[in-house]
Amino acid sequence: MTLKNELALSRPAALTPEIAMGLGMLQMARERTLRTVESLLPGSLDVLVNGHTIGSLLYHIALVELDWLYVEVKQEELPDWCTSLFPIEHRNSDDNLSQVLGDPLSKHLERLSRVRQELLQTYQNMTADDFAKPRSLSHYDVTPEWVLFHLLHHESLHFGQIQTLIRVAGLRDAEFRYLMS
Repeated sequence: MTLKNELALSRPAALTPEIAMGLGMLQMARERTLRTVESLLPGSLDVLVNGHTIGSLLYHIALVELDWLYVEVKQEELPDWCTSLFPIEHRNSDDNLSQVLGDPLSKHLERLSRVRQELLQTYQNMTADDFAKPRSLSHYDVTPEWVLFHLLHHESLHFGQIQTLIRVAGLRDAEFRYLMS
């Protein structure tokens, strides 16, 4: 018997359907990333391919989400807990992503989860007016609505990179199957 996949968007609670839909799409992208990295063979996070590791990309995904949430959306300083979860400078002197080596998958999952919890709490309590209200920064104005779009796009791009690293380096058990379309 063939199992049938259910392709439907699960929407987290939010004050508006638009915010719930955006959060649901963001969560689906994260679930796809998590399923992919949780299926990797041991030691795969630190395999260097074309200047990147999967661990470094996971660190980057979480740190960028944190930065957009606090700097653009909340317009607050990063909280103290960020120092222990993100001890490595984001980029090196050549402006490439810093290598994040040696962290177990559990540490990467902790980062991704903690930041996502903060994002969900912020957006779930946001009104429609606040969701559409531009935040004025020195070089641009940005709305929380656009930030959700950007974070979805950002994670999807890096998911593609992770998939490429997995294929090039042969980091996955041959039994893994995942619906990509």
